[in-house]
Amino acid sequence: RRSFPISHLKIMSLGSFTHTSLDGVATTVTYSIDGEGCLVRETVVKSTGKHVDAKTPVLNVSAQSPLSAAVEQIEAYKLSPKSQIKGGNLDEIKAKIIAANPKQTQDEKEAANAVAATAAAAEGADY
Repeated sequence: RRSFPISHLKIMSLGSFTHTSLDGVATTVTYSIDGEGCLVRETVVKSTGKHVDAKTPVLNVSAQSPLSAAVEQIEAYKLSPKSQIKGGNLDEIKAKIIAANPKQTQDEKEAANAVAATAAAAEGADY
């Protein structure tokens, strides 16, 4: 039995959709909130169709995601033909993500701290 830190557990599911390109590549994106209150994007990419070797690997990536990146991703997928999108309604998923008000990811916190430290150092250099 494998145990995961609470931060990796899905606490609240926000929705998912699948985009299938004309060449049969299916990308499923699932959004959730983890134990730290951060947004998590899980992306599964696989090739489908009769032309695909059954041994073709499936790519699965899951990580905390900034809110802005998730919103940009959804907006980009909304430009795809509706026939290529299955699953949850993109506008509804986007609204759920925004309403969940996810916390900053660790990467976002570190970037903000670095900017603050650089600004403080620059301010100190003026004296």
